[in-house]
Amino acid sequence: MENPNFPIGGTESDPDSGACCKRKRGEIDDVPKIDLGGEIAKIDDSSMGEGEEKKTREVREFEDRYDIIYPYQRRLMFEDEDFDMRGYFSSDDEEMLEGMERAPYDRKPVLEYISQVRNSFGFDVDAHIPYWMRQGIFYFIPIRLSRAGPGYRDYVNDAANIAIREINLDMKNKTSFELVEVAKAVITYAPFNLLFLTLAVKRVEEAKTETIRAIVYHPVCQPWELHQWMLVKPDAAEA
Repeated sequence: MENPNFPIGGTESDPDSGACCKRKRGEIDDVPKIDLGGEIAKIDDSSMGEGEEKKTREVREFEDRYDIIYPYQRRLMFEDEDFDMRGYFSSDDEEMLEGMERAPYDRKPVLEYISQVRNSFGFDVDAHIPYWMRQGIFYFIPIRLSRAGPGYRDYVNDAANIAIREINLDMKNKTSFELVEVAKAVITYAPFNLLFLTLAVKRVEEAKTETIRAIVYHPVCQPWELHQWMLVKPDAAEA
């Protein structure tokens, strides 16, 4: 269980390579979707020259700039029906093996988790994976805001407000968005402290609610950075 009292990120050890294999640039494996049936940190603009405009962070399709989605685009060993979790660790890793005895491998939620990451680029994740599985793959953890303590909620709200502020700069006065609520928040830990945010927004002086997805980077003891964002089409937002 995650610590509800902060800090979020920067406390986890760097995952081992394990199931997370480094890809060659441009390589993508054709893996089908799994059918399961049923005062805020400031942005640092000091490197920009006078009169220089920021390059927009808006994208038509999210890019895996961190190589953390790529492992899920390949078939993972955890998807195999004959996967033996006891064979995943060496026999001298007693702590992990004891943990597996206490919580035997349940394939269904693992498949659900993999499907959610693979099919939504990490934004629509509400399933949790076993702790032992985190040792071999970059993992995504949903933040349940309705149950989270004030620290978590403030952290996510700060990130969301920074994202909206930077998105409005990208819009270059074409329009401005106001944050209505954070609909979903998913976090990844070291080496990349990233927040995958699904935000309900509205345009200034308009009542209609729209959906924006944004990836906010929060390196430890460094300013926040908006990396990518996208205004989601209504049909995709409802999916």
